[in-house]
Amino acid sequence: MWTPPRGENAYFVLAHQYMAAQLNLARGVEAPTEVSHALAEAEAWLAGAMPYPARHDPVALELAATLERFNDGEIGPGACP
Repeated sequence: MWTPPRGENAYFVLAHQYMAAQLNLARGVEAPTEVSHALAEAEAWLAGAMPYPARHDPVALELAATLERFNDGEIGPGACP
């Protein structure tokens, strides 16, 4: 969490959105199917990836975008706490 998700380092961009989504779920927010799938795929991607070197990965960035939309309330039950 201390490394900012800057640029195109897909690992840190995805990790930040993944952690935020997991925290929202822990607070009782329900995830739609699209988000549940993105979380599962993100977990698998993060488990097999190394944070360095910085790299661009369109799959990871798309997963991050889905999770960001959930965290921002654009998909799902609305704005997360």
